[in-house]
Amino acid sequence: MRPQTLIPAVLTTLTALVLLSASDAEAQIDLNDGPLIRFEAREFNFGDMEQAAHQSHIFEFRNGGTETLLIEKVEASCGCTAAAPADSILAPGESSGIEVTFHSRDFKGEQTKVVAVYTNDPAEPRVDLAISANVIPFVRFEHDQLTFGEVPLGTRPTLATLVTADLDTDFEILSVSGGEDVVEWKVVPASAPDQIAYRLEGTLRGDAPIGPFDQRIVLELNHPNKSKERVGIKGHVFSYFLLDEQRVNFHTVKQPRSVTRNMDIRCGEDRKYQITEVEVPSDAFDLQLSETSAGYRLDATFHSNKLAVEGRRQRFREFAVLHTTDPNQPEIVVELSGVARN
Repeated sequence: MRPQTLIPAVLTTLTALVLLSASDAEAQIDLNDGPLIRFEAREFNFGDMEQAAHQSHIFEFRNGGTETLLIEKVEASCGCTAAAPADSILAPGESSGIEVTFHSRDFKGEQTKVVAVYTNDPAEPRVDLAISANVIPFVRFEHDQLTFGEVPLGTRPTLATLVTADLDTDFEILSVSGGEDVVEWKVVPASAPDQIAYRLEGTLRGDAPIGPFDQRIVLELNHPNKSKERVGIKGHVFSYFLLDEQRVNFHTVKQPRSVTRNMDIRCGEDRKYQITEVEVPSDAFDLQLSETSAGYRLDATFHSNKLAVEGRRQRFREFAVLHTTDPNQPEIVVELSGVARN
């Protein structure tokens, strides 16, 4: 019988210890030496919001310490504002709040903004408060960028995006401008559930210039809340030789160092055309061309001691020319740039 009588006593003792520990912990929290800032929550989500709207939320806090808490400064990131609390000096146990307003502006999709609160709390002199929202644009794009990728010269791929607005809106795409040397545009009425919709089609021109392109296209709109919107186009037109980037960046080179950078030049497996000559812009550069399994490799060396530097730093930007047997691209121009410093 003795073991059975011990069990309730043991449980009672353990319960008392747990309650005592919890009470002690609470006492330790409430009786922190010095000022202590305690927020009820440090994050708030507004949910869905339209563009050009604003909503506010108050982050409530109190001084959980034993000395006066000072709110020294409140700073908000772009897209939101924060008002200093009405009570910036709080005695122990007092409460206040910081009102944060999110302005959706022209933002699109999920947005998170941070408000920094600076205090005299020695354990946490800066507190970050986060607000977030999902901004629903007035005019919506299925794709906000048309990416053509690597396109052989003379081919004419077409990409499209669906542009929509609310059904009860007076919405129309009036015109499309930009990128005319690369893409031909066409706007076609389309259908989408409970929306006004247009299909914006971009067809790559057959005479589009060789090289990479990355542009923003402007749509003039008839819409009560938006007069313009933008969509991007990106790609790379090539004839036979393909460079990921026609630029060698040496970054910052301290004199009298010499720095070598390299770039790959891809070409067709049939080796139909060749690079026959490399034209060096000045004696500050050495350029060496070697064949690889995929095409060529260009090793470019910059000799900083051969460049006269005026002052402590000097930017340089010169151009090397690669001569080829490709009649569509007899020359490949490669930019050589960077900074030389003493």
